[in-house]
Amino acid sequence: MKSLRIALGIRNNHHIARNLLYFCYQRYAQMRSSVAPSERDLQVARELKGTGIARIGVSDVGELARIVEEKLAEVTPVDGYAGMPRRYNPLLVPHLHRILREQGGAIEAYFGAHFRVNWFEAQKIVPGRQAPGGSFGYHIDDVPLPVIKLFVYLTDSEEATGAFRAFDYPHTDELLRKGMLESAFPGERRARTQLLVKPEAEAELTVVEGPKGQVFMFDNNLVHKGTLPRRGHRIHVSMELMPSPVPQSEAALLANCDKEITEYFPVNPFRRRLAH
Repeated sequence: MKSLRIALGIRNNHHIARNLLYFCYQRYAQMRSSVAPSERDLQVARELKGTGIARIGVSDVGELARIVEEKLAEVTPVDGYAGMPRRYNPLLVPHLHRILREQGGAIEAYFGAHFRVNWFEAQKIVPGRQAPGGSFGYHIDDVPLPVIKLFVYLTDSEEATGAFRAFDYPHTDELLRKGMLESAFPGERRARTQLLVKPEAEAELTVVEGPKGQVFMFDNNLVHKGTLPRRGHRIHVSMELMPSPVPQSEAALLANCDKEITEYFPVNPFRRRLAH
């Protein structure tokens, strides 16, 4: 059964009924949406569907980066990680909404529909140590199809400074067949799965290096990990995205963005109120 699920592109632990529900919701969103992606948008979408990772473009993030760095200065990194206090998230909304307008064509091309942001957060990583059972160990996020993540780099990011990295679909599927689905559960279960990733396999990782302002999206059910820098630091904003029958508005992005994340994705996307 596990091999069949993986062959069907179901790289999560959710019941087939929930994945089917999300598939139906995407079809509903597609029928209600009117999107006209460019050829370049379609090319980016094909790359994401083929490998699980795709760079979209580079946006001007000067003011956004200034705000995030200023607020992160209030937080002392713990074990190499610091998250910007969520009470400041409303300050980011106008800048993030602009970026989504600029780069959103590729996201719409991928979904074949409009999209919405379930949540976003700003993070900083610096040299340090993390336990293998956390997000800095290899794992999948265990989200239903077709939820994805979008990153915006607020610093120049390269391999040595902790650029995002993940295995593409073929390598992810090989690891999932070996038992990497267990990595969805933080703690001891995730820690045990780290043995499945042999040192020589890490040569196959896709490392997404890019300049300040680089925007890229990825299937967060790829096997991936947070990587602490060997030098310097990395600051980024991450957003979780899913299809929507209506375009993402600035008001909807602002709503409750300063609250703690209690729902990483809707249990039933049809019952979640749509903010226009």
